[in-house]
Amino acid sequence: MHNPAEKRDEIQSRYDTNLSKYNSAQQQINTLQVEIRKLEPLLIEDNGALKVLNELLDSNEDNA
Repeated sequence: MHNPAEKRDEIQSRYDTNLSKYNSAQQQINTLQVEIRKLEPLLIEDNGALKVLNELLDSNEDNA
């Protein structure tokens, strides 16, 4: 059986490992959120352009 100091060291090691994983995951989330914020306006712009172009193409086909 582990003595209290060994148990504490085991738990401290597990805590440190999990904290490191948590911080790494949080950094990845933050990086992805920044990327999403950059992509959103581009998607909105492209969506609008596609809508206009599709309407233009549809009206040209109707006139043909």
